[in-house]
Amino acid sequence: MAAVLEGKVIIVTGAGRGVGRGIAGGCAAQGANIVIADYGLAMDGSQPDPAVAEAAAEEIRNAGGAAIGVAGNVARKEAAEGIIEAAL
Repeated sequence: MAAVLEGKVIIVTGAGRGVGRGIAGGCAAQGANIVIADYGLAMDGSQPDPAVAEAAAEEIRNAGGAAIGVAGNVARKEAAEGIIEAAL
């Protein structure tokens, strides 16, 4: 049986940790190509870290899925546009 999301590209914001990471992994397991969009902020809102998005993407790739990590604050137009470009 074909995976439900085979061939789809899905952007998951906040997917570097927690619920967003779980959603991204679940979509990847159903065949989607995933764009992990996460600014990588610490719990107190400081210290953006692009490694957070990349680590989540690497986890999906290691499980046999397709994913890229994009660090960016989706509240900023330029970052949101960059995430969309990455998905395209």
